[in-house]
Amino acid sequence: MKTPIQYRIIETSPYHRKLQRELLESCPAVCQLESLTDLNGFEGMIFSNELFDALPVHVIEKENGELFEVMIGLKNEQLVE
Repeated sequence: MKTPIQYRIIETSPYHRKLQRELLESCPAVCQLESLTDLNGFEGMIFSNELFDALPVHVIEKENGELFEVMIGLKNEQLVE
């Protein structure tokens, strides 16, 4: 027996939730949630957009055998390394 596909969208932004509701109102398989804590246990897969963009990272460069962390700053109103 096949189980119908259901999509659960977790969106914290009220503005984006409203846009999603308007765009997806004719899609009964979509359930919108405000928080990960609203998600009950399930069997399935998780797709993520922008998750890796939100993870903190450090950029390291090797120069003349030494490691340096790349930092971004502002100089004369311009972004510089």
